[in-house]
Amino acid sequence: MSQRLNVMIDSQRIQTVAATLLYLADQAELNITISGTTEELVAQKAEIEKLLSRSRYSQPKFVFAVVIDFSQVRGATLANVASAAQENYAFKLRGGRQ
Repeated sequence: MSQRLNVMIDSQRIQTVAATLLYLADQAELNITISGTTEELVAQKAEIEKLLSRSRYSQPKFVFAVVIDFSQVRGATLANVASAAQENYAFKLRGGRQ
């Protein structure tokens, strides 16, 4: 059984993290977490699969995350810290603004 890398893509534009994602996909199998609306998830998944189609490990497993805005919830800061401490991601990719 080969090792899998957990990767969360926090960018709405896959192009901003494409080079890093391709590099990681050539190193190991990936568990990729993406979040957004149903339409965004379908589009991102298709874009990622197309991007990785020629990589060494071209069949990533996807996890679809529901994003909740905790800014309106009392104790949001503590909740965010607690959830971040429990994450088990090797890489969390976020694209910068251009």
